[in-house]
Amino acid sequence: MPHLFGSGRSLTPARGDRPVRPASAPPQSPDVTMNDDTDHAADGSTHRETTPENEHRALASLGIQCALSLAEVTAELAPVPYIGPLVKCLTAVFQAVEKSRVNKEQWKLLQGRCVMVLRIAGAQVTNNGHQYYPRINEGAHMLEETLNKIQKRAQHYNEMNDFSTFLKSKLISDEIEGLFSELDTCLQMFSYATDVAQAQWVSEFRSVQQQEARDIQKLKGELTKFNVNLEEMSHKEDQILENTGMIFGVLQQLLNDKTLVLEAQSKTTVDDYADAQQIVRTILSVTKLQLPPKLLLGRQCILDAKVPIKTGITCDIYTASFLGGERVAKKVFRLGMAERELVEHYSRRFMRIASLWYDFRSDYTLPFYGIGMEAFEGTEHFQLYMVSPLMKNFDAMTYLRKYRKNAGAKKNILRIVRRHRSSAMVLPGLTWR
Repeated sequence: MPHLFGSGRSLTPARGDRPVRPASAPPQSPDVTMNDDTDHAADGSTHRETTPENEHRALASLGIQCALSLAEVTAELAPVPYIGPLVKCLTAVFQAVEKSRVNKEQWKLLQGRCVMVLRIAGAQVTNNGHQYYPRINEGAHMLEETLNKIQKRAQHYNEMNDFSTFLKSKLISDEIEGLFSELDTCLQMFSYATDVAQAQWVSEFRSVQQQEARDIQKLKGELTKFNVNLEEMSHKEDQILENTGMIFGVLQQLLNDKTLVLEAQSKTTVDDYADAQQIVRTILSVTKLQLPPKLLLGRQCILDAKVPIKTGITCDIYTASFLGGERVAKKVFRLGMAERELVEHYSRRFMRIASLWYDFRSDYTLPFYGIGMEAFEGTEHFQLYMVSPLMKNFDAMTYLRKYRKNAGAKKNILRIVRRHRSSAMVLPGLTWR
């Protein structure tokens, strides 16, 4: 598979789709002599074929790119001429994707691809001329327009009726795939052939695309059992708007029914449990509905590892898998070797908070997934835990300690202060009683 560089030559990638050193790499030193040409030729060949470290990082898998925080990407790209300013566009993409619902994992992969493309472009510019990189103005402008388009399309669907986007899931998926291709076109400006660029994302995207399509189809099948004619509604926008209340009532009933299945673990088969878990996960993903504020049990939240990622005075925080999918933070409270009655007392207090939290629908409050109670390993005692979405940077102070010296940090601090103020305004009722 050819890999095209700025010189116009076609080269073969050294390993898979990874590009070799661009043709602009420094040539062999002129002091090479014929008498010692074996050693020097080998050294020169190695030098030419060595891929710079920043290109290695930029060509990491799409999964690795998705795991990077915006702060990490900003720190890497800020010094790069023409590419650094595009982080502002990338920030808007992150914000829009965060609010997406239908085909959310595909949107996340597209966000990761935006990161990957900017890092590849940044590495090419850094290693091959900086501000003198060929046609850098044109390439940066093309990237800016594409990032802005991705943000606008994600925001467009965010503003639509939830059920309308649910019915248009196939159309949205096709559009997301088209946006991937537009990013590939941008990479041509940075010495990457289209087929090479596509190979960097297509297999991971196709896997996620097919899984989300199956999940949506399964949920549609469940809705038909409630006499909801989705095929007819999909062709009549006015029917969608007229029946939105009824549709969400059905979805809420389905969510409640499947939640009961999850709670009755001892009476539920593995297949029925997995089926209920997947349907609940899909409903939570494509709508603003939330789980009933009830006590979580056992298999709903499974630890990734037994070592906490963060410890505090009153609790330890672990990463876990929630409902077989989303990675969450499981906060286990240190109640000592508490008896079940004591844990239940604290659980009731937490459930009052959960009931209040459950009714909030704000961009400034972290969703609350519930409180759990489980037996302490090897004993008859119990421990209490809370489940919420996993925040990569933990909290504002941890984030600022790590990134306060980065370019644009002051702007981030002001944004965090504004969001804390907004969250304080919508949480006046959350008090311990």
